Amino acid sequence: MAHSTPAQRRKGGSAPRSAAPTSLPPGIPLWPGVLVTAICGVVFFSAGVGRFGFRASQYCHHSMTAYAWTQGRLYCTKDEIQRLFYVQWFADKRHEKVPPTVSTDELRTRYREIYEAGWRRSGYTENQIRVQLGRLEKSGMHDWVQLDGRCYAYWPPVPALLLLPFVAAVGPGFSDVFFTNLLATLSVWFMYLAVRALKPHWPELTAPACAALALLYGLGTCHFYQGTIGQVWYVTQLCGSLFLIIAIWLGIRAITRPVAIIPAGVALVLGFLSRNTIILAAPFFAVTLWMAVRVAPDRITRFLKYGTGFALVLIAGIGIQLGFNQARFGDPLDFGQGHLADAGGNPRFKEDFAKYGRFNLFYVPRNITSYFLRIPWPWPIKLGHIDYTPHKHPTVPGWTYDPDGDSLLFLSPAMFYLFLCWRQKRRDLLIAVLAGLLPGTTALMLFHGTGWYQFGQRYLLDTMAFFVLLAGFGMRGRLSGPAGVLIALSVAMNAWGTYRFGLEQPP
Repeated sequence: MAHSTPAQRRKGGSAPRSAAPTSLPPGIPLWPGVLVTAICGVVFFSAGVGRFGFRASQYCHHSMTAYAWTQGRLYCTKDEIQRLFYVQWFADKRHEKVPPTVSTDELRTRYREIYEAGWRRSGYTENQIRVQLGRLEKSGMHDWVQLDGRCYAYWPPVPALLLLPFVAAVGPGFSDVFFTNLLATLSVWFMYLAVRALKPHWPELTAPACAALALLYGLGTCHFYQGTIGQVWYVTQLCGSLFLIIAIWLGIRAITRPVAIIPAGVALVLGFLSRNTIILAAPFFAVTLWMAVRVAPDRITRFLKYGTGFALVLIAGIGIQLGFNQARFGDPLDFGQGHLADAGGNPRFKEDFAKYGRFNLFYVPRNITSYFLRIPWPWPIKLGHIDYTPHKHPTVPGWTYDPDGDSLLFLSPAMFYLFLCWRQKRRDLLIAVLAGLLPGTTALMLFHGTGWYQFGQRYLLDTMAFFVLLAGFGMRGRLSGPAGVLIALSVAMNAWGTYRFGLEQPP
């Protein structure tokens, strides 16, 4: 006669906790997710292509990289980059369409003349104008790695790969704004699916809470403004976070169907090949896989079987990235960022990078302040040793944010539920989410850049899906009145930030 397990004896013969039903219980339909996704999509496309039109942004490195691939090369030329930069500048700032017969030199001359005239009207001295013109000369090559006359976007290949069919059909002027809006909308849908997939393991979870958490992710975090702008940095992060959310959804499904851990690994690799830090979420999948097999008599064998498949997928993805590095920079361990201090990167971080490297404990106090502590308070404060002066934009009046970053808790007040995540009775679920969140967030605290120029904490999008799940645990899986108010405040704050970010975009 078969013996019951200790867990079965404790529960009077009931099935162990990890033996969840293989089908979703009733009560979590798809339509709330469809509705929330549609709402977010309308917002993204209205603020994106509704404002900018169906054209490329001024910083469309992935589109340019895809265009270079269609020409049979991995690099772009300086003339290609600068020409498209000027074309997009005239379209954005002057609402003018540049004829194809106009040369890059002619565009550059007119671009300089427009700025010179404006600075003279503002009372700039000739010396100040020369300094500003020098800055403008570099603006078109911002964040391009220049080696031996060849220009490379240092980011991983998947964003350019996704853009490739569009660029092949339309050219490098394809709207990366439209592409960004699409990525942001899809992320909301898969965020809903990921939360909804927890229902078999978390019976208290309700449909309104699933919809509210998807809305919080889409419009109540830094995802909101990143989903509207359409520039290279936001395309990169949105690609990475979209595939991470898909991987999380599949990883949760793997708890009842362990084979799903393999497609979860594929999605995680696509996230890694969009933004390399995404791979740091891998411990989440190790925990969910253990949850799937731990009550089986051959649990070690099954864990090693599926875990090996998952690991091989990750190794293949790492090999692709290293090969891509070798093809571009002649060194598989050269990810490109080290070149930027002297070749089109932001000079604000040059000295720190040279002295402390890419990751260092030196950066932790600055990053913790930027991500979690700084508040964009509109009035000056002076209390003893505290002397806080609000950030002010040099040309756009009004209350604004700090471009180095402001507190996640202030800009997304619903995240205060993070401090109640212990309410989740399923400690294995809590451990899994923490295992996915902590490595990536720790790496961001050690990183040499804050994310400047930004609203909020844009790098935190790498782990924001896990933050939202923890907030859901704090909400106990229900949409209460206080939770609804805090989510509404989060949406309002990020709507304001998206509006201000659009106003303050540097020229």
